[in-house]
Amino acid sequence: MAKKSAQLPITDQTIGDLVAELLKLDQSLPIVISHDAEGNGYSPLRCWDVATYYPDVWSDKSLSTYSGAVDHSDDGPDEWAGRTGVKALVLWPEN
Repeated sequence: MAKKSAQLPITDQTIGDLVAELLKLDQSLPIVISHDAEGNGYSPLRCWDVATYYPDVWSDKSLSTYSGAVDHSDDGPDEWAGRTGVKALVLWPEN
């Protein structure tokens, strides 16, 4: 089965889009998340929160869709100075 929206950058995915798709599903289904895009591991969803996401920056100054970091403070730690972060829904796996 093909993954929906697997090719879209993170900024094209919104909570509204996700909710619209989730409302089409059986509401009693459990939530399991993949550890990576290749499906090298799976874990039940433990919890979620909202934080600022800082994508890593490649040597050519482009933003990575492969990795990044999240911060729960309002101003971000010093090592992220000059980087643009975005508020995002963060899903946390059980393992």
